[in-house]
Amino acid sequence: MTILYWAWPADGAGHAVRAAAICRHLKSEVIVLRGTDDPKINRALDHFQIPYITIPSRADAIRFGLANPADLFVLDDGCGTALDQVASLYIWRLGRPDKPFRPMPKINIEGPGSLWPLLMLDDDEILSKEEAREDLGWPQGKHLRVGITSTCRPGVVEAQDVDYMLEPWPALRWMRAADHIVGCIGANLYGEVNYLGLPATWIKAPHARDQSVRIYAPNKGAVIHDAARKVADIIENTMSRR
Repeated sequence: MTILYWAWPADGAGHAVRAAAICRHLKSEVIVLRGTDDPKINRALDHFQIPYITIPSRADAIRFGLANPADLFVLDDGCGTALDQVASLYIWRLGRPDKPFRPMPKINIEGPGSLWPLLMLDDDEILSKEEAREDLGWPQGKHLRVGITSTCRPGVVEAQDVDYMLEPWPALRWMRAADHIVGCIGANLYGEVNYLGLPATWIKAPHARDQSVRIYAPNKGAVIHDAARKVADIIENTMSRR
């Protein structure tokens, strides 16, 4: 039994994190469709050894999905294409277009932004402040300003006055070491920092409307730390009923 999981767009590092957060908990075989083989963007999938197929264009990805029907096709935040005809479940984000070509069952867990963002790690996988500082070799009592590398805007965080740089995935494991976070305001990082209750300086990508919303009209709800596991359970339960 195989699950085909659509994780698009091509440069969507956040989509790779989201796919990894969910698919790591699936018991069935899963193949993730990605638009790039860039190891920096797909780092989260590689971290959990989740297999993915790289397909360079959306049209090719749609053709692949139609030509390779899976036992279950999970469409992640990408309705309104020919894939609607073969998809079985639709993971959606609050405020995003919701106009599939045909009605599909939605995955919906109570929480801010529906299912966005999801934490890649479980809470017991995130180190305490003391553990994280020891792991990073940083003195316990010394102020620490941590920067998180951005894949879409390389160099912009590094140019800030930070003491230590972390790669995006799984930066969450060591984030509690920080007294202050500096990063680009992608949805995943934004959710992680808010979940940990850390102060942050945010850098917005040009022309990114949803990032402006997070800066100027932040969602005050709490991230549900086990949402990814709950989504995986819904996918597995749907699979077992087919």
